Amino acid sequence: MAILTGRALVHSIRDTATKRWSILWIPQIFIIVFLGYLIIGALWPTLLPDEIRAVATQSFSLLLLFGAMISVIFGIFVIGGLRNFWTDQGAAFMSTAAILTFFMIVTGQIISAASIERSAKSMAQAITPLMGEEDRLVLYDFSMEGLPFYLRLNKPVWMVQSARKKEIMGSVYVAEKRPTPARGYGQVLFSYEEFAAESKTTALPLRILLKERNLSRLTRDLGELPKSLMKFDDIVLVSNR
Repeated sequence: MAILTGRALVHSIRDTATKRWSILWIPQIFIIVFLGYLIIGALWPTLLPDEIRAVATQSFSLLLLFGAMISVIFGIFVIGGLRNFWTDQGAAFMSTAAILTFFMIVTGQIISAASIERSAKSMAQAITPLMGEEDRLVLYDFSMEGLPFYLRLNKPVWMVQSARKKEIMGSVYVAEKRPTPARGYGQVLFSYEEFAAESKTTALPLRILLKERNLSRLTRDLGELPKSLMKFDDIVLVSNR
């Protein structure tokens, strides 16, 4: 696809009969439109995903500054192209490179700030004081890479999800073969039905991590409302005792 796209671009630019520099405006227009979406979203946060609302609002001045800089660069490039100031692709390259640089800087700032709030490390720091030595962590229809590492667990985590799912932790093999963990730990991969049965017979204290919207289903599985221990954005930690 990349090769075909490149060939089409080269043909459009070099063919003297249909020479169209305007095709090089497309990536820059896309960036400007997306940046405009972030600026509007900073004014009306409900338009943005939950994960970046607060960060985009706090970065409103930064968005305006970089939006203005990108618009000026694009304006100079377009005006020069319409007046035939550019005779080769050098101007297009410089304009696109500059706009991409500014765009990556501003979006990188937003993503970096948002990811800190959503990182496994932050969640692990909140969960650690609530985890006892004998507690078993259960990820109920939920997964976050790195969480077991930051919790420094020395035992397998229980994974609970629908038996119809084709992947577990991104692995088709694990979903199909359901391999067992280290000797002595028993089953760790459960369907909803299997976990419902296991939770009623196990003597282990369970610390169950799940999305808040799945709490009603878990309550049906356990047969009672679990004890709430913590809420981390839309994630809750509950206990079976």
